[in-house]
Amino acid sequence: IKDTEIKPEAEEEEEVTRDEQPTTRKFHNHGFEAWTRAREAWRVQTVEERPPTLPPVVNKHQVRKGLNNVQRKFELPTRMALNDLVSIYVEIWEGDEDS
Repeated sequence: IKDTEIKPEAEEEEEVTRDEQPTTRKFHNHGFEAWTRAREAWRVQTVEERPPTLPPVVNKHQVRKGLNNVQRKFELPTRMALNDLVSIYVEIWEGDEDS
């Protein structure tokens, strides 16, 4: 995604001097300038990026058997991908005994 910077349009204001001769000066948005500096400081990467690690392969039959028990708690043997865990719950819900 490409960052786009919003720049305020320069607006001219007329200012009347003591000699009653109008002069023009450009509008400067100090708030936008402060916000831009704060955003740049916030976006600085302070931590090294690590590639995402995949959870180890788990014996789904063992997990399914543990979850299918009437116990209120079952501790998973290790981390699992969410889509794998959801598919196990769907199998239990639908009553598939083949897996």
